[in-house]
Amino acid sequence: MEYDDLTLLLLPWLTRRKTPMQHMRLLFMLGLGALRSGSHALTLQYVADAMTVARYIEDPGAFVVLAKLAASACYDMQLFGQAYRYTVQTLSALGALSPDDVDARVRYQVYERLAIDSFLLARYDESLVFLQQAHTLIGQHSWDRERARWHWIDAQVLRWRREFKRAFQAIELVQEYYETSPDLMERGRFHGVHAEITLDCAELAMQTTDRPQLLKIAERHCHAALDDTRLSQDLAGEGLAFLAQARLSRSIPQIMGDHEYIDRAAAIAERLHDIPLLAQVWTARGDSMRWHGNFSAAQQCYQETLTILKHSDAQAYRQKSERILLLGQEMEVG
Repeated sequence: MEYDDLTLLLLPWLTRRKTPMQHMRLLFMLGLGALRSGSHALTLQYVADAMTVARYIEDPGAFVVLAKLAASACYDMQLFGQAYRYTVQTLSALGALSPDDVDARVRYQVYERLAIDSFLLARYDESLVFLQQAHTLIGQHSWDRERARWHWIDAQVLRWRREFKRAFQAIELVQEYYETSPDLMERGRFHGVHAEITLDCAELAMQTTDRPQLLKIAERHCHAALDDTRLSQDLAGEGLAFLAQARLSRSIPQIMGDHEYIDRAAAIAERLHDIPLLAQVWTARGDSMRWHGNFSAAQQCYQETLTILKHSDAQAYRQKSERILLLGQEMEVG
């Protein structure tokens, strides 16, 4: 296990005499150091001990900081259910503080985190409730970044609810903000999401005059997503961009065929051990097989998605595969 210099300096203090407040702060610093070094399980151990002290000394402000750190560690470990529970504890601790003692942005961040986690857990209605609570705070402040993030998350939830036109309207509202953002990673992820939502709309507009223009928009965002995710070295984002490119290639010829783009995304998912991305890879393979007329192979791919997610908290990514498999069963019965 590797430790940074600060952690090496702090470790000997664990066994030295300290006040409860000093001990809690030491555990927090050690937990933060463990998170930065990628030792997420160790982070949770330190933070759990620190939270016990925070309860003992009745310090809800410290508890908020500690619970947020634990939620971040869980999110990195793809333990979205645990991340959700820690964030609920954060919200509860915020309730014990005077509004004057809490930065409104912190409260917004908690609602946003709960909206994202409940979305990943496939609790879409609950996600919309938290988004509404976050939106109420945005209406009280002039926050450009938080407002843009809110519309981005809203667009993704709408997309998963298959409200594609509303999702497109939501993501278009923040296009100018993200296209001029200096944050390359955030910008790359935005382009990827925009591409997918636009492709959803293009599929709805299969027989209309809107389709060519929608495909042109999607192509621009696909290419921008690949460029920005590569420049920011965001491997997971690049994998998602490859999946969008695969979809696009079935409507507009690209450098490679859809299988090649999907295989590149698969290689990234396996390298990162990224279960949500891997699930989306197998769903994309199912879509590709179905488009090429190999329905039997498509069903096997969709089933593989469900197998991958069997023990994962990222239940949102089951939705499309489950729907198509269920539709296939209904057609067989019919």
